[in-house]
Amino acid sequence: SIAQSRIRALYRRPFPLSMAMDLYPSLPNVFADTCRASELYDTWLHQWFRQKLLGGKTEKLDQEEQEKVQKRIEDDFLEAEKLAWELHCANVSHIKVAERGKLEWFRHCPLRLHNFHRDSLFSFRHKSIQE
Repeated sequence: SIAQSRIRALYRRPFPLSMAMDLYPSLPNVFADTCRASELYDTWLHQWFRQKLLGGKTEKLDQEEQEKVQKRIEDDFLEAEKLAWELHCANVSHIKVAERGKLEWFRHCPLRLHNFHRDSLFSFRHKSIQE
């Protein structure tokens, strides 16, 4: 299915391929159905935030809870998008945690870092997100 994907050239790079493989168990048609890199990143981030918010919960959420989770996912996604844009515009891949370490949305982001201390450096787990 990768060979037939409309964005198969993208999957030659490790980060997008890794993202698609992360999505594959819940979206088996991810390779066939994804048309743009931005769509892959968007889907992957939404799934990441959903897993962070729900943890290991497997019970079904009622409508009100689903709406709250979805709102929270969208809010976290927008903050992560702003952060990715900030890193992209600064032309850096690593930056200090600073005051962000206290923010819950930041702690949900897919980051590479050792701890949330203000002087720690971080980057996005998949550099493609900030490109």
